[in-house]
Amino acid sequence: MSEYSRFSMKHGEEYAIRFEDGIRYERMFPNLNVAQEFCSMAIWLEGNPARRKTQRGIKRFIANWLIKSTREQRVPSRVAMEAQIGTPEPITEKLDECYCYKKQDGTFVVCPSCESR
Repeated sequence: MSEYSRFSMKHGEEYAIRFEDGIRYERMFPNLNVAQEFCSMAIWLEGNPARRKTQRGIKRFIANWLIKSTREQRVPSRVAMEAQIGTPEPITEKLDECYCYKKQDGTFVVCPSCESR
């Protein structure tokens, strides 16, 4: 049985997350980096020995952590978005009754109806 992650628990015990369970969590939380969240959980449990979980409470801890992480996700900043897709060019003027536009750099964006003419 391969392991996805392992957590320290109370009384010196350890809890192993099976690989299949790790993949199941990834499917349940597709917008999270679940592997990174498991690393964060392990570090938190190591740093807080008095608050380590028991066999009975570890699954609730995992679920609550992942749910909270989903709620706390931030929208990427404007700078990060521009780095990914580039800076959008503003439209400066609209031409006639069609949907063609002249961009700030002087080039034109031709609409499908004019393109077919």
